[in-house]
Amino acid sequence: MFHDSADVAVIQIRNKDVVKPLAGRALTPPLLLESLEAPPRERALTILGFPLGLGALVLGPDARVSPITRESRTASGLITLRRGDTKKPAVFFLLDNPSIGGFSGAPVFLFPAPFGQDGALVIPSGESVCVGLVHGTQSDETGGKLTLVVPASSIVDTLKKAYEHRRPAA
Repeated sequence: MFHDSADVAVIQIRNKDVVKPLAGRALTPPLLLESLEAPPRERALTILGFPLGLGALVLGPDARVSPITRESRTASGLITLRRGDTKKPAVFFLLDNPSIGGFSGAPVFLFPAPFGQDGALVIPSGESVCVGLVHGTQSDETGGKLTLVVPASSIVDTLKKAYEHRRPAA
């Protein structure tokens, strides 16, 4: 199931041997920001992915899968730009630095912000939220580059559409 304009797709997995190892490793709807909005510009966002395949390759018996993280900040509100793949208009917000190959499709999170109180660092236990997915990089002839992010509300919309059209599992 594809979103009508955003770079988001959902597929139903029916094979229990495939689903079982994914348990606890997927984003659940409560972690997704449902409203169509850009995250605040004053807070750092964290991207989790596997740029250049780093952290995804399992080499040897003790190898670990470990996503690479990158911090960035929101550089825009919601804007409509042409998608890099289909060239059709879609809604994005931009991050202040370019993406790296392997971050495409990576979730972008807004984690609770730590703050100082009475000389101590307080890390709140509030909820983390996925605010979007990396679509790609927007660049120009000057070498300027920004990351395009699909708002998480497009993921929610696609999940709802897929749920409405789902077929019973075999």
